[in-house]
Amino acid sequence: MVLGVWVALQSIGASGWIFHAVNVLLHGVVSFLTMRLVSGLVPGRWPALAAGVLVLTLPTAVEPVAWVSGAFDPAAAAFALAAVMAARGYSDETSIRRRLLLVV
Repeated sequence: MVLGVWVALQSIGASGWIFHAVNVLLHGVVSFLTMRLVSGLVPGRWPALAAGVLVLTLPTAVEPVAWVSGAFDPAAAAFALAAVMAARGYSDETSIRRRLLLVV
């Protein structure tokens, strides 16, 4: 996926700051998905907000967000969190739509 985005942006002649903006956007998506995950596990709004702000402001490594070549790490984190979010609603009576979402 990341390489596909890179090819699309490169083909339209995008400059370096656009590639960096994609990394920042992916990092924001990871922060949002972390908030959604925690909100389903812990009651109350503040723990979820704290988890999202923590992920957004205190990354363990700044390279995935700061460097263009680091887009693979936030993309992998976003896909993993999205899979956990899809699996969280999985049960025996799950619709075919949710089952397909989990597989994707």
